[in-house]
Amino acid sequence: MTEQLKTRLSCMAFFFIAGGVYSAIMAYMPVIKEHTQATNAQIGTAFFFFGVFSLIALFVSKNILEKIESALVIFFCTLWMSMGICAIAFASSPVQLYMCFGAMGLGVGVFDAAINVQGILFEQRHKQQALNFFHALCSGGGLALSIIAALAASTALKPEVFFPCLAALFVGIGVLSKPGLLADDKKADEEKAGSEAEHKIPLIVIVCGLLTLLADASEGSIAEWGALYLVEEKDAPNALGALVYGVFSAMSFVGRLAADPIREKVGSFVPIGIGLLLGLFGMLTVLFAESAYLCLFGYGVMGIGLAPVVPTLFSLAGSVPGISPQQASSTVAFLAYGGLLFVPPCIGYLAQMSSLHSALFLVVVFLLVVFTASLFLRRLFVKSGGKA
Repeated sequence: MTEQLKTRLSCMAFFFIAGGVYSAIMAYMPVIKEHTQATNAQIGTAFFFFGVFSLIALFVSKNILEKIESALVIFFCTLWMSMGICAIAFASSPVQLYMCFGAMGLGVGVFDAAINVQGILFEQRHKQQALNFFHALCSGGGLALSIIAALAASTALKPEVFFPCLAALFVGIGVLSKPGLLADDKKADEEKAGSEAEHKIPLIVIVCGLLTLLADASEGSIAEWGALYLVEEKDAPNALGALVYGVFSAMSFVGRLAADPIREKVGSFVPIGIGLLLGLFGMLTVLFAESAYLCLFGYGVMGIGLAPVVPTLFSLAGSVPGISPQQASSTVAFLAYGGLLFVPPCIGYLAQMSSLHSALFLVVVFLLVVFTASLFLRRLFVKSGGKA
């Protein structure tokens, strides 16, 4: 096995974990809610704790990744998240659930920044487009673990049994995969960034972060509101509503597998623009179609269209001269998580004031903003010293 293949497989494994952890917890949430005797409001508070502590973790992740090798950070975060899901399984009150979700947020935040550093390093060292492929494994991990968790829950397997088994699986993957991760070239990063430039984040990186915020929030609206929208607004049965995120994730997985070969041929900016147009078409189909099945088709189109946007933005930010991969990844991820923390409540508030149908037009606005900005992205990237 070549070193390049070994590194690719290791990155794939940890991106798979990134998608699987949260998905498995969500699949068992009804059981966890019953076990902790939490109300819907308290479950919402637990999610808020997760978001806040993820944001805190991303804020400090740059300093952590500058002092500790990203490979080591990824391994220890895997251990931390594995302990966290075990703790969630044994939580017996809402307060304990808040603490567990907060702890998970810390681990997930740093983990996300660190695995994207590895993805950027892989692209730089091996001169290959790979971040879309790695993010496809994240989508695949979410889809696979949601199915496994759903099957386990259907057999009445208790979380006190399932989550420790899942944790053992993640730890095993971590132990086997860590040796294949790349070592950070701290000296090269310092030379690249320079003594003064390291403290100044290029404008293009901030723009990539803000666009990632809007793109991630658009994707998040599908997970948070898609099933509810089909059931309440389109009179779909619950079973059809439950398919929304699965269809989106499956199509996103396919789209990301195809995105890197396309980037190799036409560059990074064409897939972003075309993908956003497809995403807009999909979202407008969801909003204006009368048939619930046609809405489901629209969500699938969104999955294909939005698939290359976020990974490519991470890749562009990491390839800008004057900033290290660690700082670029941390900055983009921090801004993206900020949106995920505040956008869902905004949609919920708008839905309460008018309707969920009207509130989801906010996603159309987000996608229009990202598409308009993407038209100027190449010029800004080249102006910042990047090679288009």
